[in-house]
Amino acid sequence: MCPRALRGMNWAGLSLLLLLGAAAAQAEPIGEATSVVRDVHGEVGGKAVPLKVGDGLVFLQVIAAGEASAAQTRFIDQSTLAVGANSRVTLDAFVFDPAKPEMAATLATGVLRFVTGQMDKNAYQLKTKTATVGVRGTVFDLIVAGDGATIVYVEEGSVSFANTAGAAVTVTPGLASRIDAQSGPPSPPAPPAAGDLAPAAAMATNLALAFAPAEVLPAAVAERVGDLAAESAAAAASTDPESPGGAFK
Repeated sequence: MCPRALRGMNWAGLSLLLLLGAAAAQAEPIGEATSVVRDVHGEVGGKAVPLKVGDGLVFLQVIAAGEASAAQTRFIDQSTLAVGANSRVTLDAFVFDPAKPEMAATLATGVLRFVTGQMDKNAYQLKTKTATVGVRGTVFDLIVAGDGATIVYVEEGSVSFANTAGAAVTVTPGLASRIDAQSGPPSPPAPPAAGDLAPAAAMATNLALAFAPAEVLPAAVAERVGDLAAESAAAAASTDPESPGGAFK
């Protein structure tokens, strides 16, 4: 639109134009769902609909997975984000622009696994209520535990794991760190405690079963194995790591 036209437009018209532009940007797909297991919904503007394989993802969309459910998504930069049971993730930002790339998401509850794509590693940032993950490498799990603490576990690469006050540690492959529900300092990176990664293991199991051909693993069998994975995750998460067997000894 030319400057003369802008000068002639009243503020109401200009505001409407800006709102329409923002809505168009919000509706432009930034990725798609590549696997959906059981009860997963996509929420946009407060409206929730069942998420299906092939459905597009948009800016400010929420991905919500129910009990014993999971989903995997792929973004246009080829990064992937998987969510597990009882998880809620908001896609806060996505800009696939070499000049200023950005991808941000917030995990409110549950578990996710993130694998970086084609953008610069510094473009990716994931958050929870108490923690921020600055991505330096390729594959990690982020978990909001039952007590509200945030746990990060790195499989490949490394991440910067910080609390709300900015205290940070660098977590490298095979190690985990934890920030408590009150956003205390991140724990020194160490091998994960018993049960910490149970939600991530259950998520991986459910997603792996979703790709099994029916002639190899019938749907009913896959569903039962998924149930067992969820039950095992719940049991492991309830086990006191300081006492072998915990509540189940």
